Amino acid sequence: KIAKIGAAMTAAAKLQKAVADFQYTSATIKASRLASGSIKLESADIRNEALHLAAKGGISVDPKLGFADWPMAFNTQIRGAGEFAQYFQALGFAGGPATADGFTDGPGVNVTGSLNQVKTDLAEKLQQAVDNVRASPTATPGNQPQASPNTRATPSGKTPATETTPAPKKRSPFGDLLKELGR
Repeated sequence: KIAKIGAAMTAAAKLQKAVADFQYTSATIKASRLASGSIKLESADIRNEALHLAAKGGISVDPKLGFADWPMAFNTQIRGAGEFAQYFQALGFAGGPATADGFTDGPGVNVTGSLNQVKTDLAEKLQQAVDNVRASPTATPGNQPQASPNTRATPSGKTPATETTPAPKKRSPFGDLLKELGR
């Protein structure tokens, strides 16, 4: 059981890093500007050989703000092949075998904020997946994992989200593409 929890924690960390550093090789976007000036993202397909992000949503107009600060909301689905498919399985996201294109379903992620302040719930989704693995019925009482150096254990034995200094701002594939749409 400890090995399963360790694998889930490792998978979560590697997934978070891979998404933050996502080097896409292709991006196909279908978007339109509505009469109000808002941007409707009908579909986005952003991928490389191992990760695939699909998104829908939009950017709302706020006339008091510059385009890069307009509020946005996207529903994103992450899928992976190879090692990422294994990570999704370890975290319990994969609902079945890979699809015909070889990709396995990962988490759905909400992207909000603005182009200048992109926010996602990926960290929360990954933490919940690790917590679910930890709480699975095969857990043996007394064999709870110890907190890592960057976390603190609570009296319940659960480990809360890691408390670290915020990482430097990374480029966002959505941000890069949406800035082009705003030109």
